[in-house]
Amino acid sequence: MENVPSSNDYQGGFQVDLMYKDLGLAMGLSQQSESPIPMGSQARALFSLHKSKGNGGLDFSSVLKLYQDQ
Repeated sequence: MENVPSSNDYQGGFQVDLMYKDLGLAMGLSQQSESPIPMGSQARALFSLHKSKGNGGLDFSSVLKLYQDQ
């Protein structure tokens, strides 16, 4: 499809770095309110791995590449 991040090699859009930061903020709030968010922890771990492979500047939907590369 035109005008979607995947058609532009995941350039532009909401970056992995920003998603990782926002998930960290959400986790901090969950700890303060004593509200567990197990899927949030898993998502942050996935984005951390993706970010560590040099993909921080790509659109967050590029996390699918982790599975495609396997």
